[in-house]
Formats: sequence, C-alpha cells, structure tokens
Amino acid sequence: MLTPTNKAHGLHSCPTRLLKCLRHIIAKLLATLFNVSVQSICFPSKLKHSKIVPIFKDSDQTEPSNYRPISLLSNINRLLERIMYNRLKGFLNKHNVCYQSQYGFRDKCSTEHAILDIVNKIQVNMDKGMFSCGVFINLKKAFDTVDHSILLKNLVITVLEEQ
Repeated sequence: MLTPTNKAHGLHSCPTRLLKCLRHIIAKLLATLFNVSVQSICFPSKLKHSKIVPIFKDSDQTEPSNYRPISLLSNINRLLERIMYNRLKGFLNKHNVCYQSQYGFRDKCSTEHAILDIVNKIQVNMDKGMFSCGVFINLKKAFDTVDHSILLKNLVITVLEEQ
C-alpha cells in the first residue's frame, strides 16, 4: 500500500506517483530490502532521516510556540512502517495482548466506545451503591511541555550508540 500521491515525500525518496508507476519493477527489490531489515532487526540508516517542517497550530502566527514540528519521512520509510505496523497489530490481536479498555490506535475503537465504557462502569457502580470518580487530563499541548533538551540528549545518545 503506497501513500496517497498528494502527500509530501521526505528525504531519500522520490515522488509517490513515480513509485506507483515503477511498482512492478521495484516491488521485488523493496520486498528484499524490507525482509532483510526485519530479519536482521536493522532499520536502514538512510530511512532514519527526515525533513522537519513547522506546521501552524493556532493563534498568533508570529509566536514560535504556535507551530509544531512535522517530520516528512521517505515514502519508502512509510511502506516499511506500514508493514511493521500490520505485523505488530496482527501479533497483538492474535495473542490478545491489548488491554480491553485500550481504545486509541485500534481498529473499530473510538472515543465513543471509551465514553460508553465509562458510562457503563459508572452505572454498574451506581447499581452496587458505589461511588465513581474520574480524572480527565487535557493533553492538547502536552508535547509543548516536554523538556526538549532531554529529548535532544536522548537522541544524541541513540545516534552515538548506533555508530
């Protein structure tokens, strides 16, 4: 499954339209690359690079904190990630690893399901004469509160370990 042709392609890539046109020629090569990557547990280093672009969030456009960084990954990278995502999802589903109240990032699960789960638990507790308490946290700007120097330090350590 290739990404839509209107999506930007990142570094070390080519336009998605070109990949789609050449898919019959490069499919076996990519399959070999992906299989070697999975079997050797080694992600190709060129695919680790991305182009970072700021995307405006809201409010004042002159305020740098109103932008969030987006990584434009190679569409080859996206293909490999999709393969790994499908394999991991299949494994988790096959072995019933996910917590039943995990609604994010799961097929056929949504915020509506989470709300129904909460309402159901409250009703069961009410029927038992028990009280219920909920704690709700707004994570709208959660990434903005992270100490980025810690992230950069961990990134540098990871890069040095790979060399």
